[in-house]
Amino acid sequence: MASANSQTLEAMWEYLSTLNSSSPDSAIQAYTQFFTPTAIAYLSGMSQPPATSHDTLATALKALLTYWGHLERKVIAHVEGEEGSVVNAMENRLLIAGEVVEGFKECEVVRFEEGKIKEYLLYCDPAPILAVFAKKTGGNA
Repeated sequence: MASANSQTLEAMWEYLSTLNSSSPDSAIQAYTQFFTPTAIAYLSGMSQPPATSHDTLATALKALLTYWGHLERKVIAHVEGEEGSVVNAMENRLLIAGEVVEGFKECEVVRFEEGKIKEYLLYCDPAPILAVFAKKTGGNA
C-alpha cells in the first residue's frame, strides 16, 4: 500500500493533468495547496529558478502551461525514505507546444512536511522539449 506522502504526490499529478493554459486562477491556486506556503519547487527542472511561495508557484505553473501539458505519468522506479521522502523515476507522455513527446524521462525527489510538499526537485534532460521548439522555429536544439 502506498504511503500517505505517495498518495499526496499521485493526487497532485492527477490534478495537474486536468490543468491547461486556459485553467482559471482558482484551479491554479487549488494546485498550490498540495505545497507548503514556503515550499521550494523546481517545476521546470533544476536548470530553472525554483518557486518559493504559493504566488511564485502559481506564476511558474501558468508559464509552464503555456506550452506544456501532462498526458500520462508512468513511474518506473519508486523509493521512499525513512523520513517520508519520495523518489520516482518516470517516463512521461507530454504535450509540448502541440506535439506529443513520448517516454520523457524525469526523476522527482520530494520531501514533505505535515502531508504537504515541502521541496520538489525535478531532474530531466530538456533536449526532447528543446527539439520540439527547434522544429517549430526552424532552428537547432
